[in-house]
Order: sequence, then structure tokens, then C-alpha cells
Amino acid sequence: MTKPAVLSSLATALCRGLLVLWVGALWAVGYLAAPVLFASLPRLVAGEVAGKLFFIVGWIGMVAGILLLVYVRRTQVAGRERRLRLLLLSVLWLLAAAQLFWLQPVIAGIKAQLPPLPPDVASLGPEFAFWHALSSALYLLQSLAGLILVMLGGVESRRPAVA
Repeated sequence: MTKPAVLSSLATALCRGLLVLWVGALWAVGYLAAPVLFASLPRLVAGEVAGKLFFIVGWIGMVAGILLLVYVRRTQVAGRERRLRLLLLSVLWLLAAAQLFWLQPVIAGIKAQLPPLPPDVASLGPEFAFWHALSSALYLLQSLAGLILVMLGGVESRRPAVA
């Protein structure tokens, strides 16, 4: 195997790993860890821990998304398959950015303005509920876009790449 072929194989393997890390983190945190936290801990404590996990997932998405977008743009032949992968990756990345830089700060700001609440409080108010519901809906869209991308074979092209 030539040196460029080895590097290409390594890049492909690293990108597979990045996509698995990103989409796996989305699903593991959003649909495994967060529900367990809320079932096991007082609501406010669970929310704080879940918020930190979602922050980490957001940064995984920022880094992985940029690297994967560059990889797909540089290695795949132009066509429908490449456009679909770029579209899904772009949606994933934009939703991750919206979560990290818009929704999470808004939600944190609302929580910071509230008076100290008992740990078993049932609701943080209608404004928090609205932003949390919007965040949850966008997270679901992001998770589904990631799942579709994985089901389509990830970021690899089935056609040979142009050197």
C-alpha cells in the first residue's frame, strides 16, 4: 500500500471514529444519561449535570462537524451522494452550534435570574419550559440527522475519490 493510500485509509478511519463519537454521544447523553439522571436525582441537580453533559456533546459536535465537513468536501466526488452527506453534516453542525451558542446560554440566563429554588421544584416557569422544549426538539432533529447519516454509511463515498 502506498503512503498516500495509507494516509487516506487513516483519514477515513479517523472520520468514521469522529462520526461515531459525535452521534453516539448525542444518543447516549440525550436518551440514556439524561433520563437516568432525572429519574435518579432531584430535578435541579439532574438538570445541572445534564446541562454539563450537553455542553460537552455540543463541543464534540463543533470540532467533529468541522473536520467531517472538510473531509467530505475534499475526498468525495461531486454528486447527489456527496450533497446529501454535506447537507446532513451541515444540519448536524448548525443544530449543534444553535444548541451550544444560543439555546444553552438562553436557558442558563433564565435559570440564573430565578430565586433559589428547592431541589424538588416541579417547574422553572413558562419561559424556561418554552426554551427547553425548543432545545429538545432541535436536539431530536440533530439526533435523527446523525442517525440517518450513519445509516447511509457515514461520511464515506462509495465511489472512488478524486486525487
